[in-house]
Amino acid sequence: MEGRFNETQLLYISEVLYQHGDYLVDLLTEDITRKNIRDTDALMDSIDFKVTKYGIDPVLQMSFMSYGRALEIRWHKRSKNTKAWTTDTNKVVWGNTAQKRKKRKNVLFYTRNVFGSQNRLISMLSHEFTEQEQQRIKQMLHNQKINLKV
Repeated sequence: MEGRFNETQLLYISEVLYQHGDYLVDLLTEDITRKNIRDTDALMDSIDFKVTKYGIDPVLQMSFMSYGRALEIRWHKRSKNTKAWTTDTNKVVWGNTAQKRKKRKNVLFYTRNVFGSQNRLISMLSHEFTEQEQQRIKQMLHNQKINLKV
C-alpha cells in the first residue's frame, strides 16, 4: 500500500504522536485537578490515549468518560431551573439593590488544552525531523529487521 510517507517518516510521526498523547494526558489531568472539576477520580482515571493506524497513517486517539466532555459543553448553557442573579437581602434592606451575577465554575479542560497544543504538535512534526533523527530511526528499523531474521 503506497502512501505519501516512507517507513522512516511514519515511524517518526508515530513517536511524536505518542509523545504528544502522553503530554496531553498530563496536561488534562493537571487542569482537572487545578480546577477541581471532579467528585471522584473516575474522570481522571479514564483519560487515556492510543496511537493507531488509519490505513497506513498513524492517528492519535484520546479517550475519557463522556460526562467530562458533557460538563464542558453544558458550561456555556444556562439552566432554566436556577437563578442567573442572586439577591443579598442585607444589601436590599440597607438600600443597595445592585444585584451580583454568580460566577460559574470554569470547567473547560479539554478544548483549550487539546486545540491549544496543536501548534506544539505541528511544530514538532515539521521542524524536529532532522538528519540525525532520520539516522536514528533508520538504525532502529535496521535493528528490528535483523532481530526478525534471527
